[in-house]
Amino acid sequence: MIRDVVENVTMEDGPKTLLPEESQRGAEPSSLCARDTCIIYIHGNQWDGVPARQRYLMEEMAAYADVYFIEEAEDRRWSVTWRQVDRHVWVIRGLMPMWVRFNRRRWTAAQCVSARIHLRRLRKSYRRIILWDAENWLRSYRFVPHDLFIYDCIDPCFSDDKRELDEFEDRDRELVKRADIVFASAGLLKEKCEADGRRVVLLNNACAPGEYCAELVNAAERPKWWPQTEQPVASYLGTIDARFDCDMAFHVCRELPEVAFVIAGQVLSAQERDVERLRSLENVVVPGRVSVEDGRYMFKHSSVGIIPFKAGDMNDAINPVKMYAYAYLGKMVVGTNVREIAGATAIAKAARDAQEFVEYIRIAIADRNDSAQAQRRRDFALENTWKQRAAGAWSEIEQCLGAL
Repeated sequence: MIRDVVENVTMEDGPKTLLPEESQRGAEPSSLCARDTCIIYIHGNQWDGVPARQRYLMEEMAAYADVYFIEEAEDRRWSVTWRQVDRHVWVIRGLMPMWVRFNRRRWTAAQCVSARIHLRRLRKSYRRIILWDAENWLRSYRFVPHDLFIYDCIDPCFSDDKRELDEFEDRDRELVKRADIVFASAGLLKEKCEADGRRVVLLNNACAPGEYCAELVNAAERPKWWPQTEQPVASYLGTIDARFDCDMAFHVCRELPEVAFVIAGQVLSAQERDVERLRSLENVVVPGRVSVEDGRYMFKHSSVGIIPFKAGDMNDAINPVKMYAYAYLGKMVVGTNVREIAGATAIAKAARDAQEFVEYIRIAIADRNDSAQAQRRRDFALENTWKQRAAGAWSEIEQCLGAL
């Protein structure tokens, strides 16, 4: 019965992009990649959404293997579509929502059948399939066919609920034990995964130079919400959620009336009341979610980047992508004393309290025209790019593939 349901679903599939053996692929790939291997990458992010680790890393991994990026979106219910977005990258829509519906009903057999049917073309096209999962709740290794399983541990649990936290940790342990390779984006995550007796590879976040090249940054127009002032600007870009220390931010902004603050990003409902206090300050702008182009303008025209995260294990396990973007544009980052910021001494200052945060911002603004310091930060960013991260990841993968 389950198989009949899934097969009926496949008949409603939208148009599919031709697979490599069916389409014109252009020049032969480099000797580094025989193209007998593909990566099935699973994460809730959408390829066309705000770029983050998931997209940046897979764009670079496509230099080594064809990438099939399964995103949590669909064109219409029960429809699965394939779209080629780059020479060696395809985006699959509709499959993850299907698996999520089956998961809610605990239809494990339906997940297995749907994965086998919809992904069978990959098995025919490639000798080896790498399953790379950056989520811990779906546990795709149970039903997606693969030869090598990678678990990319990129986030801690963001819930304060003990039951949800315990369930998250249980799933994490399961995936770590089942994975052939475990990558971790932050040192604390690496140590937690290693506690289960497995070797874990640290794969920090990184810089995307192409995203902030001079041509794109200079072309970004001034947003309408940008502060109408000649004051130096300190800015934050990211979701304003439980990680964000609104009390710290309020104190810092109030103590520095000579600085304009931009706090940009989606504001979750639980933080809305605290964010209203920030909005009440004359030197603070809270524009909400902004476009990629507006983000480029903000990074370019800020004197300092700020990351006012709350202290604690949750934020100690986060390696902020935004640190590398600010560094690439020569800006100092001032953050709270969480582990990954405190460890990035070449590009960031970690404040132990609100007053020290204020002093570090003053120092950053006073030194904002120091070209030598700016170049050192830029050099750091160029030594930590997604291209380099992908090369390191592929080295680990090659060792495992060689043992198959």
